[in-house]
Amino acid sequence: MDRREKLLNLVKRSKRPLSGTWLARKLGVSRQVIVQDVALLRAHGEQVHSTPRGYLFSPRGGPFATSWRFVMSLEKRERSFMSW
Repeated sequence: MDRREKLLNLVKRSKRPLSGTWLARKLGVSRQVIVQDVALLRAHGEQVHSTPRGYLFSPRGGPFATSWRFVMSLEKRERSFMSW
């Protein structure tokens, strides 16, 4: 199993966001490698999302997909409110 498969499996099995730093330590690479691997996984259609607390997986149409849109909407509102 290659590193990206291991990364995807870790994120898929977790019920909580996993930080890039934690994933990097677990896989023995830098955090930047994790960022690049996540970008490649997304480019291949994997539903790996980044949050302020870490990475999460959401199967297409899964319950997290709706929650994710709601959270992102709230974050955008909060950012626009704070920029005033």
